[in-house]
Amino acid sequence: MRGPAHPRAAEDVSVAETSQSGVALIARLKARIARITGSASLKAPAQLWNFGLPEIDAHLADGNLGIGAVHEVAPFSWPDMPAAIGFAASLGVLRQEKARKPVLWLRLCAQTREMGELYGAGLHQLGLARGRLLTARVKKPGDLLWALEDALRSGVASLVIADAPSAASDLTISRRLQLAAAAGLTPAILLSQKPMKGGTAGATRWQVRAAPSLPPVDDLLAPGNPAWALSLTRCRGGKPGEWSVEWHHATHRFSLVSRLRDRTIAGFDEKSGEGISIPTRPALRAIERRA
Repeated sequence: MRGPAHPRAAEDVSVAETSQSGVALIARLKARIARITGSASLKAPAQLWNFGLPEIDAHLADGNLGIGAVHEVAPFSWPDMPAAIGFAASLGVLRQEKARKPVLWLRLCAQTREMGELYGAGLHQLGLARGRLLTARVKKPGDLLWALEDALRSGVASLVIADAPSAASDLTISRRLQLAAAAGLTPAILLSQKPMKGGTAGATRWQVRAAPSLPPVDDLLAPGNPAWALSLTRCRGGKPGEWSVEWHHATHRFSLVSRLRDRTIAGFDEKSGEGISIPTRPALRAIERRA
């Protein structure tokens, strides 16, 4: 019998078929692992959700917060709780602009009695308009956890923000929430009154406190942008860090705040012969704007 006219071509076809079968096998294995573990990275390409600031994004895993994950946000102290709420809302604005779905905010009745209702005008100013936000209140922590898990699995929201009951620090419960977030490709932010302790399944853990807000250069009496001091104390696949940021409601973007601009420069008054403090805020603010 005569062999193939082009042996080399037949060999190339065989190698290609083997390669294709190997790729298909790997794809099937990845799909099976994704079904078992609920890994979002194997089920779909990663969607970008970050700060848009290289200095912060470099500390995140793959430069991304992760949409199939649970994130923890807490204040440094009790008076910083409004700052933590504002920070969570700002992350919700960034996520909502990518996913084009509403943000769901789950509240505990006990929390609303203690902290008050969400301020609609303030959320609108941050960028969460009424048409972009759904809120719900429940009485029992168990009902909140059930609603949170169900909402994450459904995938109907771009982000779910929820008051964190004490049970959320349990490793088993936090793992269930993590699997639900991965299954629905929906991130969750757990807002707690104090930092969670111990190990949980959360992807990141943030602490937030209020920072001085600087007025615009052209009107020193006008209110400035919201400013927060952030501390990333835990990041799976990343590294901790600390930053001061401002939130620009007009552009819905974060910017870094210089540590120097809140200080003063020591000067000397020739007339009085006494030392004086020269505030650096307006000058540095102008330099930042020109840059």
